[in-house]
Amino acid sequence: VSTAVRLLIAPDPAGPNLAPFAVSSASSIWPVPTYNFDGTIALHIPAHANDENRNTYWSSHYGDGSQPWYRLSWAQPVTISRIFFGHGLPGGGPGSISPGNRGHHTRFIQYYDLASQAWLTIPNSVHYYGYPYPDWVDFRFSPVETTGIVFGLAAGPANPHPNWCVALTEVEVYGSEITVLS
Repeated sequence: VSTAVRLLIAPDPAGPNLAPFAVSSASSIWPVPTYNFDGTIALHIPAHANDENRNTYWSSHYGDGSQPWYRLSWAQPVTISRIFFGHGLPGGGPGSISPGNRGHHTRFIQYYDLASQAWLTIPNSVHYYGYPYPDWVDFRFSPVETTGIVFGLAAGPANPHPNWCVALTEVEVYGSEITVLS
């Protein structure tokens, strides 16, 4: 039985993590149950990257390595100014990350701009992460009001390999507090 580790990962979070209030979706999922960080076996669905559980993660399908994406959508507008996220796949044991599975990079992080009704790239969101870069990325930017964000991801170094997969361990989003409608 998996024990959820519901701890905020971001250092010094200012306000609540808005990611669990969003609906997640992705370009694909890994189709076969595999190991979580705690040694349990599960499918790696999009909801596992915004569940505040560091033992679970989302993984794209093998072969989706050239243009995979991951999206969070909120039912009502939120103002955001920080995205903290990590990637990796289980390696040598619970909580470890296999160095062979690092090396992904973000092609972009976009937000849905309510005024223009278009997806706009958050400035300076294109960067590499993973081996030999940090496993966790703390990305801060000027506040934007939105109902969604999307990560454009790629597997591998600067020249992505088309047959690799990408994974997000956890995504945390910070900004203004929201009122959850029940």
